[in-house]
Amino acid sequence: DKEKALSMRTYNETAGIINNYMNPHFRTKRIEEMSQIDFVNYCESNNDLNLVNHRKVLNHFFAWCEGNNYLRYRIVFKIPDEYQKSRRQRVILTDAQFKNLIENADGMILLYISMYALMGMRSLEILSLRWDHIDLDNAALKIDKFSNRKRKERAIPINGFVLSLLKQRRKEINSD
Repeated sequence: DKEKALSMRTYNETAGIINNYMNPHFRTKRIEEMSQIDFVNYCESNNDLNLVNHRKVLNHFFAWCEGNNYLRYRIVFKIPDEYQKSRRQRVILTDAQFKNLIENADGMILLYISMYALMGMRSLEILSLRWDHIDLDNAALKIDKFSNRKRKERAIPINGFVLSLLKQRRKEINSD
């Protein structure tokens, strides 16, 4: 089902985790013999990494094995406390910093920053936005379901400042 399909970015990240980290570590283990102890050993040998996605990949693989009757039951792996990494802290600009950023940016970077900061769009949503999804007359844009995390199409009202930047960009494209 295309709606439930992994994005290419997620697929590549998962393949990288499996090929670069899990296969070398778990290669000699049979899936029915694996335990939390094996995952703790894995965490110990990769303790410089944030292992959240590694745990997700392994848990999803075991769920798939159970769903396809390769296992009667599955283990839900947990990252031991000593290998937990704290989440990165978001940087929140002060009003003065944001004003300085906007005043010193121009062109496409100004448009990107404005859409990101003023409209709450994600990076991939901005980068994959197409002109046929932008309605300048009604100041709205459509986010395609394949360019966002939740795989749901949605409409976003366009901020007035961003609208003026988009209209200016549209004129530049048409004049070229």
